[in-house]
Amino acid sequence: MMGRVISESGGLFRSPTLFFRECVRLGIDSAPLVLIVGIFTGAVTGWQGHYQLEGYMPFDLIGPATFKTLVLELGPVLTALIIAGRVSASIAAELGSMKVTEQIDALESMAIS
Repeated sequence: MMGRVISESGGLFRSPTLFFRECVRLGIDSAPLVLIVGIFTGAVTGWQGHYQLEGYMPFDLIGPATFKTLVLELGPVLTALIIAGRVSASIAAELGSMKVTEQIDALESMAIS
């Protein structure tokens, strides 16, 4: 299967416009959702940090601590989870729509995989 993937990837740049359109649709269009989740995660982390460390840490250090926590630890993990979930749901919905409208059967009958 991996050999077939590698052999078929030669036609990847046959249509660069389509390739870059899919990159934008799957990657860059996920940015607003990642931003919203990051904002709310930062707010909750800062609020909980202030609540938990109220007597132990100066209030001025809660913001930088929250920033470092989100950028170094939670940011990459949440970004990966959000993008993976959004992209897989998008592709599954597109394939489901193609199956319902019998486009997949048409591709199979034309011997296009």
